[in-house]
Parts: sequence; structure tokens; C-alpha cells
Amino acid sequence: MAMFDRGFLRGAALSLGMFVTLHGCKNRIESGPVSTAPASAPGGQPLPPQGQPPPQGQQQQPGAVAGAPGAAPPAARPPNQAPARAAPRPAPKPAVSALGRNKKCGEASYYADSLGGNPTASGEIYSPGKLTAAHLTLPLHTKVTVTLEGNESKRVELKVNDRGPYGDSRRILDLSRAAFEKLGSTSRGVLDICMHWN
Repeated sequence: MAMFDRGFLRGAALSLGMFVTLHGCKNRIESGPVSTAPASAPGGQPLPPQGQPPPQGQQQQPGAVAGAPGAAPPAARPPNQAPARAAPRPAPKPAVSALGRNKKCGEASYYADSLGGNPTASGEIYSPGKLTAAHLTLPLHTKVTVTLEGNESKRVELKVNDRGPYGDSRRILDLSRAAFEKLGSTSRGVLDICMHWN
């Protein structure tokens, strides 16, 4: 009887151990194998390890919302770059007088009547009744407008056909009698004038 009890107990223990072993294998098969693959991003691509930039295919696309996963930070101006400035406006050009681009002021006298009939530097004969003048440097036959200084309404247009005046640096023109009388009385002898030419 003791021999039967020992054999029965040994067989029961062996059967129980096999049952437990088989039951555990069945549970593992039903639950499936544990996946060791890394987590995937949307689209099936694996996520990079923490602290590393995303792969090339997962870079931020144009129009991505700032702050969203994969969005690049907004571009900032370099610290040493100065802000853009508007181009300066060009300086206005000086106005050109209707009387001529050039102007010089000084004194003007007139030829003595006794010089009538004499040749001038241009070869023309001086005539007191014509609107002519003498100047030291202007090209001969230059057209000049002469006005009273401070009163441009008093003016005369004439032609340079002679050289002079000489001896007085304040005088810049010698006028014919007819030209002088357009500006003032010959009794004054000298007038303050401005000459204008192109």
C-alpha cells in the first residue's frame, strides 16, 4: 500500500507539472511575440532617437506650422547685419534761367560816338545805332542778354563783336550807344548790369 501511494503521488506530480508547462506555452502563443522594432512616425517611417535631427525625408515642408513636430525655427537676422535703409534721394538740379545758363554781374559803359565807323575785332564796322558790345573773352558773335542788376524787366539782347573794355576790372562790357539807352540814360556813363548767355 505504501508503494502504491508513492507511485501514485509521483505520477500525479509529473502530470501536474506537464499541465502547467503546456498552459504557459499556450498563453505566450496567443499573446504573440513582443515587438522590438522602434516606434514609427506617420507614413511608416521610424522616428529618430531623441536628440537627433529627423531623417532627410521628414524635414519640415513649406507651409509647416511653426511649433509643430519637424518645423524649423523662424529665420533670424544675423546680429551684426544692419537694417536696410532707403536709397537717398538725388539732389535737385539747379534751375536754369530763361535768360541763359551763365550769368555774370558788373559794370557796363558805352562807346564814344567818335568811334563810329571804326572796324571791330570781328571785322565789322562799329555803328552806334546797332545792338552790339565788346567783351574780353567771350567768343565773337556770342548772343548775350543784358539786364539792369536787380531789375530784369529792363533788358536788351545784343551780339559780341569786339574786344574790351580795358583798364577797369569792374567793367565787363562796353555797349553801343543804342544798347546802353535800352537800359538807362547815357548821362550816367556807367550802369550796374548782369549779362546772361548760354
